[in-house]
Amino acid sequence: MGVQAEVTQQLEHPVAKAQIVDRMPNWMDIIPYFLPCVFVVINPMLYYSGVDNFLIPMWIGYAVLPFLDLLFTNDDTNVSKKYEKAFENDHRFLIPMYALFLCDILMYVWTIYLFISGEVTSWRTTISITLTAAHSNGLTGLMGHELFHKRSPLHKTVGTFTLCKFFYGHFVLEH
Repeated sequence: MGVQAEVTQQLEHPVAKAQIVDRMPNWMDIIPYFLPCVFVVINPMLYYSGVDNFLIPMWIGYAVLPFLDLLFTNDDTNVSKKYEKAFENDHRFLIPMYALFLCDILMYVWTIYLFISGEVTSWRTTISITLTAAHSNGLTGLMGHELFHKRSPLHKTVGTFTLCKFFYGHFVLEH
């Protein structure tokens, strides 16, 4: 048979005790999750202000923010086991997800309107709008995935709807 090894040493916790926080969730924990909404909403604002480059928010998200992340220190704190369930069950964390869902639906309708109305005439604007709409769909795909992990049928329905826009509604069956 096999030899059983006896564990004599306690494994060290990956987070130092000084980095564990005992507190309830607050709005400062939730506000950063509204950032994807800003990237979705800024595109129509750029369009109607006369800016002809909708890729600016994507450049900010993929070039400027990672650079800023390198400059600033990391937050290495974790919530203690005592308050972990409070963070998991805080319904305020759903607000940014549903705000992103609403922003994406409006972006989707706006994109369809631009192409149907004939407002978009240049190939450059067509490519920019198409890429930003695809980027918006990608963000809501992540949001839909997170909603699948919730127990509520409403959350699962919204998550499925977000993925159906880019023909991935069967994700529920695969995941």
